[in-house]
Amino acid sequence: MHRRSFFIIMAVLSLGSAAVAQAPSSMQWDTAGMLLGQRATIVIGDQLQVVCIGSFHALEEYGQNGIVPLSQRLDTLGEAASKPLVRQLTTVTCFDPGEHKLGFGADSLTLVVNDYPGVDTASTDIKDIADILPEPRTFWEIFRWVLLGLILAAIAGLAARAIRKRKGRKPLVNFKPADPPLPPKQRALDELEALRLRELWKQGRAKEYHTELTDIVRHYLKERYGVDSTEMTSGQTIEAFAVSEGFSEDRASLLLQILRMADMVKFAKAEPLPYEHEKSLTNAIAFVQAEKGQAAEQGAVNPQNK
Repeated sequence: MHRRSFFIIMAVLSLGSAAVAQAPSSMQWDTAGMLLGQRATIVIGDQLQVVCIGSFHALEEYGQNGIVPLSQRLDTLGEAASKPLVRQLTTVTCFDPGEHKLGFGADSLTLVVNDYPGVDTASTDIKDIADILPEPRTFWEIFRWVLLGLILAAIAGLAARAIRKRKGRKPLVNFKPADPPLPPKQRALDELEALRLRELWKQGRAKEYHTELTDIVRHYLKERYGVDSTEMTSGQTIEAFAVSEGFSEDRASLLLQILRMADMVKFAKAEPLPYEHEKSLTNAIAFVQAEKGQAAEQGAVNPQNK
């Protein structure tokens, strides 16, 4: 309570002194409505009240010798309403162990503050807070991390696969099975037909034309009869073909014409007539079509009769 409020209350009490019973000044300790007299004992931090009758003091005046004032109020006590007994109740506490004096002139009180029982800070070995004890890991705690790692690895693998297939312009999932490879005969005939449509020799590219033509025939020999003539000369190719299962004299003649014409263009820089370009392609088609040892009648030419 502020000092100004206190003086206002005192003035009101003075004006009504005719209706108030006069009482001698006194001051006692009180706790829970029980008067304790001029001496009281508490445990550090506990609260109790100072009861004053006839002599009032401001709240801050109770802050003596380590005593801490907390709150203050007035109370009336008496059986007859015409003769009330006014008293001042001040709540205080203390945080310093020992004996403390509280007094106003002739009125004085003694407060004994005890520390918490059983605690001796001088002899007790105060230790640091212990570390948290680790709990053993369960199977699920370990397995869920393993499972998470497997899932992440699977996602990464699918993402990498999708990127590779996208770069290769392939669908992520092949719902349609791949077509079986063409037989050597069909593949060779398709490539020869594509070469005929390009008409390279008409564009002045005779060497390129005969090179591709012989490459198609050599590839066919390797796929169909196992004759790998990639690094062979024309004579060596004829000799290797002669001991294969597909050999026949007519087919050997067709193959010899194709290889000789290509050698003349590539190495002797010969310039064949238009019909000779076409005849080489026709003989290649006949060579491939006569797989069972019989040369096709259409377009077959014996180079020895040339």
